[in-house]
Amino acid sequence: MKKFFMFFILSFVLVLGACDNGDDDADTTDDAEEDADTEEVVDEEEATEEEATEDEEAEEDATEEEEEADDSASTSDFDAEEFARTNCAACHGQDFTGGMGPDLTGLDEGTITDAVREGPGPMPSYSEDQISDEDLDVLAGFFSEM
Repeated sequence: MKKFFMFFILSFVLVLGACDNGDDDADTTDDAEEDADTEEVVDEEEATEEEATEDEEAEEDATEEEEEADDSASTSDFDAEEFARTNCAACHGQDFTGGMGPDLTGLDEGTITDAVREGPGPMPSYSEDQISDEDLDVLAGFFSEM
């Protein structure tokens, strides 16, 4: 069986070697074209890096402007229900009456505020970077009025 397998492999290698068309000049032409393509790719990469640097600077400027706009924006831009559905409903249920986490409806605002900032038990805490104090007050009001 081993002899048959070795014979098969050797035959296969010889057949593949016989398929060579012997056109070595075509390889040098292909190499020259590949070198030209490589130079174009390098030039494109340098241009892309310059554009990326410019884009990063523009994004940083835009982020700073957005942060300034966020600081001056009123809390009316904050949608407490949307925030709650995105961040709370997975554990507290779609109607916030409980699930893995406890019922949030009708809780006083202080309890909600403390829970959001401290993250009791397995609940994650939310920093001021994630939800501002003003928006947290709106969220607490949303739950206490349910």
